[in-house]
Amino acid sequence: MALEPGEVRDNNAAGGVFYGIEVVSGRLTFGTRRGTSEVFVRHPRTDEAVQDFVLPFWNETVALCRTAHTGLGSTFPTVGWDVAVTPQGPVLVEMNVQWMRPTGVPGEAFTGETAYVDCLLAHIGRLWPEQMPREALKDWPVTADG
Repeated sequence: MALEPGEVRDNNAAGGVFYGIEVVSGRLTFGTRRGTSEVFVRHPRTDEAVQDFVLPFWNETVALCRTAHTGLGSTFPTVGWDVAVTPQGPVLVEMNVQWMRPTGVPGEAFTGETAYVDCLLAHIGRLWPEQMPREALKDWPVTADG
């Protein structure tokens, strides 16, 4: 979310505020800014309530992203989808094959400290075992030998 009212760039890297989203409900949780430990339940400039806001068209947004991801096949195990929610519903803006949750979000584990890394490496090892060092594959059910 953009930090300044009227700002076009809204991403966290450009100084925006990152708010978590409960996946099942589309409800916003708290926000934070890159490189800080600040926590926001209201927008830091406008003071409008943000926490507990439920994103409109949430189920449609999730369905759109799932459909788009299914269309990619198995090449990309994860994709960060940028979606604009318009008055008529969600619209895909772009896909990011290199994405990551921001680091230092209070109360949340850094993505690199979760099972995400093992799952992603296992997927890569299945698709391209010749690219994975044998040492990295030693504990996986799929090895470079097949």
